Amino acid sequence: METQPDYYYVQQVLCGNTAGYTVLVEKYKHLATTLAFKITGNKQDAEEVAQDAFVKAFRALPGFRSESKFSTWLYRIVYNSAISKTRRKISFAVSLEDADLTETELEQVGLQMLNLQTAEQSKYIDLALSQLPAHENLLLTLFYLHEKSVEEIKEITGLSKANIKVKLFRGRQKMYLYLQGVLKHEWKEIIR
Repeated sequence: METQPDYYYVQQVLCGNTAGYTVLVEKYKHLATTLAFKITGNKQDAEEVAQDAFVKAFRALPGFRSESKFSTWLYRIVYNSAISKTRRKISFAVSLEDADLTETELEQVGLQMLNLQTAEQSKYIDLALSQLPAHENLLLTLFYLHEKSVEEIKEITGLSKANIKVKLFRGRQKMYLYLQGVLKHEWKEIIR
């Protein structure tokens, strides 16, 4: 079956064919749950947030103006729902002063990551992401893993472009610092 653009299904729902919403839910449920998980840090909470967000989106669908993509609009609802659910801070052991890495150190981490198999790379990246504060984790995930533009992230989170860029930079710095420590430790274990 050929899929239609999101706008088609939105129009179907607005015309009374609520089955069109099922297509949208199926299309975006994984990413909505992933986004919620990045904020809540808990699978059960993430699933609950995603379900609530889909219900909220369905109810608010008549107000959807198609100025942005449906997915961006939905992710904004998921983001706000997850933030409302958690309202807690995750502390990170590394201060920003400690995250100032030299160009050489960044290159070393990059080279070490390139020498790893894809599965190992994913493992270490997931591990490093899990060490970040929820907002930085979310922004890096949206930007790099889900390939959202800064503009789309702005629409989803409500943060300014400058703030997003700063948080992406800081998150990358913290990830590199964490990966540097982990890879250095792993390398010492291999040499022994």
